[in-house]
Amino acid sequence: MGGYLAIVAAEAVCVQAVVAICPAGSHQLRRGLETDRLEFDSDREALDAFLATHELGEAVENLKVPLLLLHAEGDERVPIQHSRELAAGMTIPGSRLIAVPGGHHRSIQHDAELQAVSLRFIEQALGLRPRRNDRGS
Repeated sequence: MGGYLAIVAAEAVCVQAVVAICPAGSHQLRRGLETDRLEFDSDREALDAFLATHELGEAVENLKVPLLLLHAEGDERVPIQHSRELAAGMTIPGSRLIAVPGGHHRSIQHDAELQAVSLRFIEQALGLRPRRNDRGS
């Protein structure tokens, strides 16, 4: 849900870049809410209403800042295809998808190299670092 919220809330909180890891769509999150697979307490009715009115694909298409999607191809919760579809709707220069072979739903957030890629992406969006490739050269 973190990736979803980062994208959906971006405009409201006036961010300059978004990094989202394995973002689930509102339909996937609503299904998780319905089947008790979400691993946190919530006001179910209010959360369902929020998810029903905030479509992720639309939020991606309306972003006015660069978006970095990171997704493990082995994600057992959110299929990589979902991020590929979201990436097709990205229009802001510098936005991109990094698909990581293997892994699982929580593997990317613990990967030091991908954390460094995310940091460079944010620094570039903020104008703190010239654009380079992600191998540091």
